[in-house]
Amino acid sequence: MNEIFEEYVRLAIREDLEPLGDITTDAIIDKNLKSKLVVRARRQSGLMSGLSFSSLVYKLIDPEVKVEELIKPGQTFAPMESLAVVSGPANSILKGERIFLNLLQRAISIATYTNQFVQLVHGTKSKILDTRKNVPGLRTFERVAVRDGGAVNHRFNLSTGLLIKDNHISLAGGIRNAVISARKKLPHLTKLEVEVDSIEQIKEISDLNVDVILLDNFTLPMLEEAMQIIKKRALTEASGGITLNSVRQIAEIGLDFISIGSLTQSPPIIDIGLDFI
Repeated sequence: MNEIFEEYVRLAIREDLEPLGDITTDAIIDKNLKSKLVVRARRQSGLMSGLSFSSLVYKLIDPEVKVEELIKPGQTFAPMESLAVVSGPANSILKGERIFLNLLQRAISIATYTNQFVQLVHGTKSKILDTRKNVPGLRTFERVAVRDGGAVNHRFNLSTGLLIKDNHISLAGGIRNAVISARKKLPHLTKLEVEVDSIEQIKEISDLNVDVILLDNFTLPMLEEAMQIIKKRALTEASGGITLNSVRQIAEIGLDFISIGSLTQSPPIIDIGLDFI
């Protein structure tokens, strides 16, 4: 659990409860009433993720609320299956219910969607990667969900990987200039990755010892041609508009990595609810 995520959760609690708290719950529910609720999937199956993170909501609202895990991260569940039990002061449980469920269902949705891609490339050498297309403040949380789904994390932030993209290339006066400049200042043990959007750009940097070449929005024929040019001189990554319908064909070309922004940008939501036992 990192400080940025905790700060995010604190802000979410403030957003939902300030300035007067939960006036509905406070008007109806006795503060001394204890209760137990179960977290359930609604109409869909999915892959469990995010409970340890989303439980922070209750630790911050009321430490007396306890969350018991029934399904471990990375395990599948069926519709209406119980995923966890939340127990403690009913007043506090209701106050944190929506924030808790919003976080939990986002993690489950990311893990479930990610795993669909992972299953589709099974048997190939390609690994599924996420991107930085995440909700600000939730990166650590969402990256864990991606891993629970069986995929691999790309660079965490701008400090943890050198990736030359199209705007860097334009501002540097060309792809060779950008790569040469980056290589001179590259920290020890840091890999150099460069994004290309044409076959010509690959040829321009073929002698510059790039570690990873990101093939952005390449068609299948272009990917095949690019792989013939690159051979084993660099690791390869495909990105740009990749869907469940296209990922297997791309993987079969032999790329090392396939990065997919929609894993964290727009996963189909798995509906999760909290019901009294």
